[in-house]
Amino acid sequence: AKGHVYLYRKHPKVYGFGYRFGEDHPSASVYKSFSPYARAIMEYILSGQYDAVISVHVFAALMTSAAKQETDRMPPTYFVATDYCCSPSVEQLDVDAWFIPKGLSGVFVRAGIPADRLRETGIPVGAACFEPHPRGEARRLLGLPEDAPVILIASGSMGAGHLRPMILRLLLTLPRNTLFAVLTGTNEKLFNFLNMDWFPARLLPQTFTDKVPHWMAAADITITKPGGLTSTEAMAIRTPVVFMNAVPGPETHNMDFLSAQGCALASHNGRELVRSVRRLLFDPAARAEMRKAQTEYMHENAAEEILRTIALFRFINPEANIRLAAGRKLLPKNGAEAFLCGASASITGNMLTTSGTTIKEDLALLKKLGLSNEYGNSDCGGSCHSISR
Repeated sequence: AKGHVYLYRKHPKVYGFGYRFGEDHPSASVYKSFSPYARAIMEYILSGQYDAVISVHVFAALMTSAAKQETDRMPPTYFVATDYCCSPSVEQLDVDAWFIPKGLSGVFVRAGIPADRLRETGIPVGAACFEPHPRGEARRLLGLPEDAPVILIASGSMGAGHLRPMILRLLLTLPRNTLFAVLTGTNEKLFNFLNMDWFPARLLPQTFTDKVPHWMAAADITITKPGGLTSTEAMAIRTPVVFMNAVPGPETHNMDFLSAQGCALASHNGRELVRSVRRLLFDPAARAEMRKAQTEYMHENAAEEILRTIALFRFINPEANIRLAAGRKLLPKNGAEAFLCGASASITGNMLTTSGTTIKEDLALLKKLGLSNEYGNSDCGGSCHSISR
């Protein structure tokens, strides 16, 4: 996982080459690389008496798929796609259903996945993205003027490539009354750089914030990398989008697919980026047309539909033990509603390519929901364990 993140951030062309090679030369070698973990995962799931496993990352799904080869006693497993494509190795998964974006069933079927196991639920994002955020109200909350153009630049959790020259180019070419809000996330170096005194006051760098939906609602345009989750959040909020610095692989697929739907504009270099931003900024009709396309494409709240699936499974199997393998942050209230809908267990602790909630935070969540866990008040020894109803 660390190597995956390193190549993605530092050597995107190398990452893209490997991704395209995986697409053009499907191989069981990736699947086999997870086989050493199969027996441990199988024993862990069976010992917890879990009756369902839901994964939102292909690595987690590959591990559970390998575990299913060890025994016929594995519970049903499910995979949730978080990009607008069928990534390499997804076709090798041994799962009972794939939750995928709208309009991509044909792509998954051509990859060899049975059509009757596909569910076009869309990509789940936080429920806050589906709440009404009037532009004026969002601007007042964030202390932004009502009448100034606002451009939001979202760098993303995995970085956004060469942001500094892009920001300078936008500052020099767009009207002087344009405000630029830059979400730097956990990138302290970028935040400190943009806070230097010689930058104009209309540049507004922001560190990690839980008000991303409000920033998107307040903006006239959102500039972002074409990650599956951020793109879906922007569409759910109905903010015009311009894509930048796509990493070859899933991000280029996301950019191509969503721009073809009219939900965003693609840019492949700085000149194209400025041209696309100016086009949307000076043409209200173009922004309205993009919002209309987003409304027509967007599925209903995918997270809600996945929760309904869990609740239905719980209703049919009242004694079932439904375990969430990863990705609770994609579900409403950090996964709290998944437990209330019937999920009864989850992995806790940091894993895979991004940091998850801490064990301490998960224990606090269970206590708040009035639920107990099989490890009592233990800190789980700093590793990943299950938490149960």
